[in-house]
Amino acid sequence: MSFLVAGFGTLPTAVYDVGSTIIQFATIPAAGLSMELSTLVGQNLGADKVDRAEKIARLGIVYGFGALSAFGIAVFAAAPRLATFFVSSEPGVTAAAADFLRSMALTWGGIGIQLCVVGVLRVSGLMVLRASLLIRVLSVRLLSSIR
Repeated sequence: MSFLVAGFGTLPTAVYDVGSTIIQFATIPAAGLSMELSTLVGQNLGADKVDRAEKIARLGIVYGFGALSAFGIAVFAAAPRLATFFVSSEPGVTAAAADFLRSMALTWGGIGIQLCVVGVLRVSGLMVLRASLLIRVLSVRLLSSIR
């Protein structure tokens, strides 16, 4: 992705690098939750405990949304300080990185939902390309309607 941003110059590249580093702190634990959710749901589906698998899936999705939303709110509040931690010598980069983080941070709850739903679909045998694309298209539609 950085090669796409690099075409816009050094400031956007620096801002994207700072922002993507912080975004990785959110997505890596969410991916771990998605994998664990796949394991738990798969074990219960294999044991023919569909009700329990559904309950675990719902709970995991709620936890994914809650944890990433809370982290996003914390990043939103601390965006200038986080940006300064990574780039303290360039005030323009720091300000733009803080804006980038604030624009992304409040969407992380949706990323948590997406990763958890994909984990459940993957193990349930319903993971097809259309389901994944549908989730992404709906996410983009939701985000574009907010602006």
